[in-house]
Amino acid sequence: MSVEGALALTGVVLAVPGIIDLCIKYGSFLQEKYTLYQRMDADMKLFNLISNLVNGEMNDVLMFFKSVDDKLSPDLQGQIKNLLIQLLAELDALKGLITKDPGIRQRLGYSARKAQQIQKKCFSLEEWHVRFLRRATVLMLFGNFSPATDSKMVEAATSRAMARIQRIRGAIMGPDPDKVILGQLPNGARLHQTSTSSAMLLVNNDGSHSIAEIRGYGSASDVDKKNAAFEVIKALALRLAWANPKTMGMLRSDGFYDDTHYHRFILQFPYPDGMKNPRTLQNLLTDTEHPKDLVHSLTDRVNLAKKVTSGLLFVHAAGFLHKKVNPTSIVVFERKDEKYPDHLGEPFLVGYDSIRKVDHASARLKVEDWKENIYLHPVRHRLQPGDEFTALHDIYSLGVVLLEIACWSSFADRKGIGKHLWISETAKRDGEDVVVSRPLTPDKLKEQYLRLAKKRIPPVLGTRYCEVVVSCLEGLPDEDGTLPPSIATSDSSYIQQVIGKLEEIYV
Repeated sequence: MSVEGALALTGVVLAVPGIIDLCIKYGSFLQEKYTLYQRMDADMKLFNLISNLVNGEMNDVLMFFKSVDDKLSPDLQGQIKNLLIQLLAELDALKGLITKDPGIRQRLGYSARKAQQIQKKCFSLEEWHVRFLRRATVLMLFGNFSPATDSKMVEAATSRAMARIQRIRGAIMGPDPDKVILGQLPNGARLHQTSTSSAMLLVNNDGSHSIAEIRGYGSASDVDKKNAAFEVIKALALRLAWANPKTMGMLRSDGFYDDTHYHRFILQFPYPDGMKNPRTLQNLLTDTEHPKDLVHSLTDRVNLAKKVTSGLLFVHAAGFLHKKVNPTSIVVFERKDEKYPDHLGEPFLVGYDSIRKVDHASARLKVEDWKENIYLHPVRHRLQPGDEFTALHDIYSLGVVLLEIACWSSFADRKGIGKHLWISETAKRDGEDVVVSRPLTPDKLKEQYLRLAKKRIPPVLGTRYCEVVVSCLEGLPDEDGTLPPSIATSDSSYIQQVIGKLEEIYV
């Protein structure tokens, strides 16, 4: 029987505050019983996670949601409730791993015998924590939620949670503006072009490496253009200065340089702690160094999709449109002591050279590169009045990338799945019939993506992942089953639903 069914039978009211109280009680029980066992290295991480659930950040975030429950939308309330039920299931399974009165032999053999299950539970609880923190962050970004409770304990915990979340809200408010302006590019600093991305490698004077993003401003004499580029890059740097790479799918920036010699600003991203050897997702999808039949784990691919989607959520939440979501704008680092291709690594959304604020006018500039065009929403190809770039277009591009991750091939590679985006036809050349290839029209491209998604994804990653891709390409239906014509450019609810769907995937 499911945990939800068991709760219903025992008469527990399935409301968010009641389930939160039950989660905390479960955590307290597990923490108490845990002390009966030796604290071996294998399960110390789990002990810390349970302690965090009862006394730390997890507890504070739960109290935050308990205090604002009556202010949540029904959709978000349903998401939180589903996550809490999943958490209860994890805690219930943990309870089954710990007996009530262990003997000496059980205590000595506990860590070795249960190590695999414990590691799995650690992963589940960590992922649960990130999901809740992500939703709490977005709530704080888009509204001021004061606690509605008479309990001093709940109010104190909520206050701590809001303080933690407010630190992430710094991505909106920003630090001291002067701190992100780093001045002139230091003498001796060297920029190296990468083969598959607009992002570059910046080697500093001290030998340290950073990821660099370029924002050109024409010439020093074009003051208006330079000032406009400066305002965008400064606003972006202020938000990225507060990015948390571990939970947000975005790299933290320590500011930007003015490279006056080449008339450009250079946004700098230090390597995250414990990360090395960055490569673009495009590089991985078209990898020829390793066996062609190499297949990465489904878990790695789904996690990659989740983190890329999370990065785009925070770009939108910070008030920007990315405008260039494709595999060249996703950098994947190897983790410490791990190496590709045994592990896919940790992805981060980059590619900010075309980014703009949501409330700024769309320039409706034509994209000439066909490898970028294949990620653009059909509307963006028309460039007519009213065809301004919106969050919907970013999400469409995300859907194409998620499809590539499922197929583990690139649409920009005509020897891979990219061959499906071209049509062969006969044409006259010098009086003779020859076979030529031309790209599909934008509307036909969309139809092909949907066809490929429905055919290729279910056998590999299941129907739920397929639904996510279709939702990005086509839109999530309204309550009456119809598809919405557009999305408000500053609304994060759509992509939160996409993330919610991805989070329901277990492999």
